[in-house]
Amino acid sequence: MSSDRPTFAVTTAADADARRFVDLDTVRALSGIPSTGSGALDDDTLGLRLDAVLASMASSCRLARYRALPPTFAQEEVRATWPAFVVNDYGARGFTRGPQLILPWRTPITAVEITEAGVELEEGVTFRVFGAGVLERIGAEWSLDEIVVDYTAGWIADDDENPPPADLVQAIADQVRLAHAQSSVNPLLRNEDLPGIWSGSFNTIGGDAIDSSGLGRPLLDMLERLGLKAPPAFA
Repeated sequence: MSSDRPTFAVTTAADADARRFVDLDTVRALSGIPSTGSGALDDDTLGLRLDAVLASMASSCRLARYRALPPTFAQEEVRATWPAFVVNDYGARGFTRGPQLILPWRTPITAVEITEAGVELEEGVTFRVFGAGVLERIGAEWSLDEIVVDYTAGWIADDDENPPPADLVQAIADQVRLAHAQSSVNPLLRNEDLPGIWSGSFNTIGGDAIDSSGLGRPLLDMLERLGLKAPPAFA
C-alpha cells in the first residue's frame, strides 16, 4: 500500500435537497410519525430530524471531508489526487507506491475514472476497483507520477438504478422515530419508579442501546454490516 496520502476534493457537491437521499414521505410512512394529531411533526421538523440522523451517520462512518462541506452519503462527484513523487538526494530512494492505492473514504462508489501521468486508464484492463475503495493496478505497480482519480459515490433519492438498500431506509426511519420519542424524555432521567404504578429505565445516549453519536445500535450494526463504516485505517 502507498504511504503517501492523496488530497481530497468534492468537485460536484450535493445541494441541500439532494443531501436528503431518503425521501421525507417514505420516512414518515415507515416511521409512523403523523403530520397531524397526537405526536405529530410537520414536514419542516421531520426534515430536520432526518437531516440530523443522516449527518450523524456520515460522521459515525468517518466519510472523507472537504473544507467546510459536511460529509454525506448523498451522491457527489469527488477527486483524489496523488501528487508526483520526486525522489532527490533528500528523498526516499527506492520508494514505490506498490500495486494498490486506497481512496479517501466515500461509499458506495458507483463510477471511477483514473489518469496516471495525464494518460487515462481503462478499468478492467489497467486497473480494478475492490471494496473499501482499493484501486489495484493490473500487472504493474502505480507509478510515482501524478495520479488523479475522479469517482462518484453516494445515493440519490428515488434512484431506480442504484437505490439505497431498503433495510437501511427502514433503519433510518426507525432512528428518526427514536429521536422523536426521545425529545419528550428528560435527558437526565435514567430510571423512574412509581411504586405500585410503573417502574423502568430509559435508553440514554452513550448507553447500551444508543451510541455516543446518538444513533441506535440497530442502525450502527447495519452500517457495519453493509460495509459503510470506514475501516480502522481511515480513522
